[in-house]
Amino acid sequence: MTPRYDLLVVGAGTAGLPAAIAAADRGLRVLVVEKTGQVGGTLHVSGGQMSAGGTRIQQRHGITDSPGDHFADLMRMTANLPDPALVHRAVDEAPGTVDWLEDLGFVFADDCPATSHFNSHDPYRVARVYWGPALGRSLIDVLRPAFEDRVSDGAVTVTHHATLERLVVDDGAVVGVAARETGGEAVHLARSVLLATGGYGANPQLFAELSGYRLVSAAVPSATGDGLRVARGQVEAAVRTSARPLPTFGGIEDPDHPHVAIGWEQWPVLTPQVRRPWEIFVNAEGRRFLAEDSPDVGAREAALREQPQTLFWVLFDERIRASAPPLIPAWDDARWEQEAARGVAVVRSDDLEELTARMGVPPGSLHATVAAYNAAVRRGSDPLGRVHLPAPLTEPPFVAVRNHATTLRTHAGLVVDAELRVQDVRGAHVAGLRAVGEVLGGVSMSGDGFAPGMSVTPALALGRLVGRQLAEGGSAYG
Repeated sequence: MTPRYDLLVVGAGTAGLPAAIAAADRGLRVLVVEKTGQVGGTLHVSGGQMSAGGTRIQQRHGITDSPGDHFADLMRMTANLPDPALVHRAVDEAPGTVDWLEDLGFVFADDCPATSHFNSHDPYRVARVYWGPALGRSLIDVLRPAFEDRVSDGAVTVTHHATLERLVVDDGAVVGVAARETGGEAVHLARSVLLATGGYGANPQLFAELSGYRLVSAAVPSATGDGLRVARGQVEAAVRTSARPLPTFGGIEDPDHPHVAIGWEQWPVLTPQVRRPWEIFVNAEGRRFLAEDSPDVGAREAALREQPQTLFWVLFDERIRASAPPLIPAWDDARWEQEAARGVAVVRSDDLEELTARMGVPPGSLHATVAAYNAAVRRGSDPLGRVHLPAPLTEPPFVAVRNHATTLRTHAGLVVDAELRVQDVRGAHVAGLRAVGEVLGGVSMSGDGFAPGMSVTPALALGRLVGRQLAEGGSAYG
């Protein structure tokens, strides 16, 4: 079998685009096989957070930082759970990658650099987090033109609407892929194959197997774990998992599409550093389970992970509705009425016991929970440690909004070495096969939880790195 291409990249997303660009710029013949009709992958729905120590933008702001400081801070935040070799490679490549994006025309948001973004993750000790005004789409705005330039000049060939079906293996080495395309199955051969297929946030069965709780995801529909599937099934690739990864705290499931979260811009604002809570949060048993104003992101996520069905309700009354800052700024009165009438994501009643039944929590549980909270408001002291106690819940109608543990990035992924070579279950590398991006799993970079910028940046940075490595020879084709 004679390869037509030097490098075959499966996936034109956060990792695949920079890999293809870097390899093409160094003279490789590159084919990109993309499942959808557009490039960008998860960046279309991502917040686009990046993190790097030692960038030009930090220098302009008088911030002293380095990859070594970034590494130490990250491992502190993640209890030393990530893969240290991969983290080292990622943070070493990160500042050059951020500077490269700036050279391509990337525009930083006004608040950059910061220690975190919207307090959605626990903060770094140094301001090393960056994003664009259009979030993940800001990255697409600079990567897509650069990629299309390489396609136009013939350095890169791209095939859209091509779903990865299987690897082509010859004498133990991966030499290509077979993809389901418009005209049927097509086989593409290359000297090296790079899986940049993303995660499995749109695959409820695989998510349940690898993460241990019910999926409610904001991922793009194409994120079905294709790279994991073929590598596990055909070449016995090893998979790194986390026993109980932390979920994102809150998010509303689409009433019409099980397992799918509505757009994150329509989620309740539950981060106390952004909006102090007036509401209480109750679990599927009708009980409060944390101090709603706790500023500890990881503690909130850990508390939700342990709740029955990993769901909770945000409960408020008419006084809070009229007095508090908007819980869901994107919803107007008509939308609230629409959702309350449907009675799935939002339930409402003048009677607490009737609300209890509509929520599906045990009878009498809300009466006891609300009474205990109202007593805490009167005392000015909450047994769970909540400090912000603005008003009791006493004025009907009472409203509850159903929230779930949600995910965008998935945690389990393929095991690779520091050269991004896929490892099998015996610890040997699979000849001809590399992987990068979310297919490696969040556990490789952030352990059980999340760290600012350690999803997007490693995908970008290690994608560029593997493209360079493959072009420069050495271990490139092994």
